Amino acid sequence: MVDHVLAGRLPGFNDDLLPRRLAHRYTGSEMKLRNAILVGFLLLWATPAFGQACSMCYSTAKATSKDGQRAISKGVVVLLLPPLGFMTLGVWAAFRYGKRRDLEQARANALSI
Repeated sequence: MVDHVLAGRLPGFNDDLLPRRLAHRYTGSEMKLRNAILVGFLLLWATPAFGQACSMCYSTAKATSKDGQRAISKGVVVLLLPPLGFMTLGVWAAFRYGKRRDLEQARANALSI
């Protein structure tokens, strides 16, 4: 194929086979729009089911005895603690890594000057 035919753009993704060619930025945008519309439609369609489940759980929990309600409350706390712990640990590790990276970059910049 001649280089000047596509004027610097090839349809599809740039997979480094032709490093000087840029991928066309609108490739697949029509399909992305269709997928976004489909996902939005599915989310709107499922919204009543989410509301219904909350009221059903609430009424079922309210109908139990006081001991059952305490057990449900403890169960919610027990199910909440592991994800909360993992997220706290992840945020702490990210901040620690970020501070260490910033210090290393500052030292490298100070040594290069």
